[in-house]
Amino acid sequence: MATTYALPDFIADLDRITRDESSPHVITEKVEPLLGRLIRNPAALPAEYRTRGPGGGRGRYMLHRTPRFNITAVVWAPGDVAAAHNHDTWGVIGVIENRIEETRYRVTPDTPGHARLEVMRVMRHELGAISRLVPGEKCTACTIRRPTTPWRSTCTARTWSVSSGRRGARTARKNGS
Repeated sequence: MATTYALPDFIADLDRITRDESSPHVITEKVEPLLGRLIRNPAALPAEYRTRGPGGGRGRYMLHRTPRFNITAVVWAPGDVAAAHNHDTWGVIGVIENRIEETRYRVTPDTPGHARLEVMRVMRHELGAISRLVPGEKCTACTIRRPTTPWRSTCTARTWSVSSGRRGARTARKNGS
């Protein structure tokens, strides 16, 4: 009988992968099917981490933190947008509930301290979809948008590498980073 893949299994697998591998491409290739397996388990993310944040806005939940990676859940309220931002680390995002839209950009230096963003592609990620981000790809910035559907939120599970300045392991901190 097959066992259900759960958050502790995902954490153990990520720990092994990030200990054994250093290439962001290899890490994200190995993590992608595991995150897909995790988000197919409805019980993998308890209901308390699938709720909107204070005032009905975006809910952010730190599920696990280590020196090599973080695992978070983000609950996007209808119409939420994460403005264009850089990804200097690898990351893998999975849609647990509803859908999100991701726009990837090519960043071209412009005037000092400014850059031009050129839309490379817009992707609509439905329930169960996985998106991988690798530093150094042509795409160096992205925007996440939650399409407007008033009565439903979107929940995503995300994991990414940690900058060298962060230390220590923590699990399940509500609305934190």
